[in-house]
Amino acid sequence: MELIGVGEAARRLGRSEARVRQLLRSGALSGQRVSGVWLVDATAIRERESNAPRPGRPLAPAHAWRVITAVDALASGQRLPPVGALADLAAGVVGGSRRRLVENLRRAPDVDRWRSWLAGRAVTRRYAATETAAYRLLSDGRVSIGGARGLAAASLLAARPGDGIDAYVREADAGTVIAAHGLEAEPTGAVRLRIVSDVVGAASGPVAGRPAPAAACLVDLLDSANLAPRTTGERRLRHVVDELHRLRDGPAP
Repeated sequence: MELIGVGEAARRLGRSEARVRQLLRSGALSGQRVSGVWLVDATAIRERESNAPRPGRPLAPAHAWRVITAVDALASGQRLPPVGALADLAAGVVGGSRRRLVENLRRAPDVDRWRSWLAGRAVTRRYAATETAAYRLLSDGRVSIGGARGLAAASLLAARPGDGIDAYVREADAGTVIAAHGLEAEPTGAVRLRIVSDVVGAASGPVAGRPAPAAACLVDLLDSANLAPRTTGERRLRHVVDELHRLRDGPAP
């Protein structure tokens, strides 16, 4: 039997080391303890990798935001009422939309594919802005601040000066916001304006004047050119994925 460490297994499965150890203890993942340390059967990891559900095209805008809304409490670390099944995360969604949401949650990919899976949440355009314009944009009641600054505004992360600006705006408001702040299109600009389709209902999309949902902010971090915010986004989204897998597969003893 070819054995690998828990850390390597966690990286390849897109789960936390704690979850891998739970799966080993329950027998759901093949491995053995050597001198008190868990090692994982590499063949079992390869089988899980080949059988893992793969997302197809990115979710449509409305479906992407329903997923974001459903997992937001997990992403922000809020204390939840008892949740025993994926359907419990779909409260308030009815009919075919509810069934589709639960199926999307069941098939949620590993962390390394969340960036593409939820790309449909917005069309991202980059702009340059003066310091004054950037300051005004942050306080514009028509936008919802995402990324590291959105997490910081919700007291979920300390923003760094070099984090740039992620701002969600409804499609209908995008033109006036761009004009109001004199934003100039620039492929490497520090402002990432994330334009949300008007087909996304008010119940699931970002709320203007408030920080974007934590789940959306964490996915924003995956776009960062800097390693530190990307690592933070990956680590915290891995917790979300672990919880979704737990609800899908059942708790490990």
